Amino acid sequence: ENWACGADDCMTCASSDDTLEVIYGDGTGSCGNAANVDDTLCPEGVGGCIPASNDCISCDSSCEYCQCIGCGENWACGVDDCMTCADADDELTVIYGDGTGSCGSLNSTNSDELCPSSVEGCVPASND
Repeated sequence: ENWACGADDCMTCASSDDTLEVIYGDGTGSCGNAANVDDTLCPEGVGGCIPASNDCISCDSSCEYCQCIGCGENWACGVDDCMTCADADDELTVIYGDGTGSCGSLNSTNSDELCPSSVEGCVPASND
């Protein structure tokens, strides 16, 4: 009741230049211009990636793949927009509902000293 539809709740696209990428079983999804999609930043097949809806034009160096949906055109994805981590020793700490988050080493003593995991709400691996 009184639900505000979001960018991934489309049944059809307003622009004839856009293509509907179905996300949900009911046929709804997001619209994007497939001709302008850079799917190297978050390719289809990587869990949670929706190339046609990704607003990122670049990823933070900590990310292997990144995504931001609804951020606006030409968005430079930041440290909290990672889908996967560039460094195999880092772990992704999910922050947002689309599965994006920040990458950090669980072995970082500096981060743990600033905000130890024993303190409620602290996430040492994501503490910048």
